[in-house]
Amino acid sequence: MARMGALRSATSGGTLRVEGLAALQRDLNRVNKTAKGEVRDGLKEVGRIVSDQAQLIAMAKGLNKTGQLVRRIVPTVRQQGVFVEAKAKKRSPKYPAGYPYPAVYEYGTRRGRPFLEPALDSSKRSVERAMEHWLDTFLSKNDL
Repeated sequence: MARMGALRSATSGGTLRVEGLAALQRDLNRVNKTAKGEVRDGLKEVGRIVSDQAQLIAMAKGLNKTGQLVRRIVPTVRQQGVFVEAKAKKRSPKYPAGYPYPAVYEYGTRRGRPFLEPALDSSKRSVERAMEHWLDTFLSKNDL
């Protein structure tokens, strides 16, 4: 059975690690062919708890001048777990493809204004409860 791992920060965003996620998806897919999509959707909803909190923190810290940073804080589900990332990029002649400026705020030197790490920390209990609720609902719905 899958087990909730630690909430931790990653280089480009926050990571909610669900230990055994790949095995859980494989086993559920044997029982229900739509399980993979349902698991992905459920995890994305759980990740949205953290991304919503990160958006609120970013706005409270004045990081919404153009609104791009706040709008681009999104949950993404991968095989390893749920990632909450700030995907905003700033383009300039020096960086025509853009550079991920939210990292400057999250991990800045003297005047960092982190928003992902505090969102992870403050959302831990809510995320755990939401994950347990989603899993219970999914198992009940599928008579497991």
